[in-house]
Amino acid sequence: MSWCNPVSNSELRCKVYAYTLTCDSVARCQLQGINQFNGDFGCSWCLHEGKRVAKENVYVMAYPFIGNPPPPARTHKSIQDECIKMISGQAPSFGVRSVSPLLLLPQFNMVSSFPVDYMRAVCEGVIEKIYQFMV
Repeated sequence: MSWCNPVSNSELRCKVYAYTLTCDSVARCQLQGINQFNGDFGCSWCLHEGKRVAKENVYVMAYPFIGNPPPPARTHKSIQDECIKMISGQAPSFGVRSVSPLLLLPQFNMVSSFPVDYMRAVCEGVIEKIYQFMV
């Protein structure tokens, strides 16, 4: 970005990088260009396929705990590779649905630049339920 300092009338240049993007879990999936958390491969941080399970009279997506080895982690490169497949006409996989414009941002990581959704994970008790399940 270039701008003119009005006091000294000199041109100044600076670079701005986006390292983190905070949003809720619904917006995160759209910004990453992957399936939502209730779809196949809907985890923003790993490649867990998920499993549809019956709950009352509907089916919901669940991501049951998997022992050893854990599902592989998503990486910035893995999302890029799936987007390249999509652009070249091949069917994308691992839940990638669209090419995100955020891929154009330098220094921005499509996985680690998105923190966990505090509102749902902590305030609505998801972490507490996971903890109770594991104890």
